[in-house]
Amino acid sequence: PRLREVLRAIAQDHEPQLLAAHLKISQRTLDDYKSAIFAECRVGWALSADVRLTFDWVRRKFAPYLHLL
Repeated sequence: PRLREVLRAIAQDHEPQLLAAHLKISQRTLDDYKSAIFAECRVGWALSADVRLTFDWVRRKFAPYLHLL
């Protein structure tokens, strides 16, 4: 559930610098969640390691599905 909450916050266009404070977690914890989300995206979309994932990429992919998260 927490990973989904972080994904939702990213998709809702929260600024990366403010995400940790918004979620009441440390920056290190946010980085761990971000790494887990990016890893799952790489598998789900069969992305190669050379594709650079960013918060913006995650927003574009998941924003249309916020109501499902």
